[in-house]
Amino acid sequence: MFLEHWLAGDLATAEFLRWFHMPNSAYLAVTECIMAVVVGA
Repeated sequence: MFLEHWLAGDLATAEFLRWFHMPNSAYLAVTECIMAVVVGA
């Protein structure tokens, strides 16, 4: 759900990262990887 909102431009990158950081900081690395694949970084 958060990925869809981020991809649509409805959710800022900082907010997108914050949601994945809250339950477990280990998710942050996964989220950054997803962003790199999607953005092509």
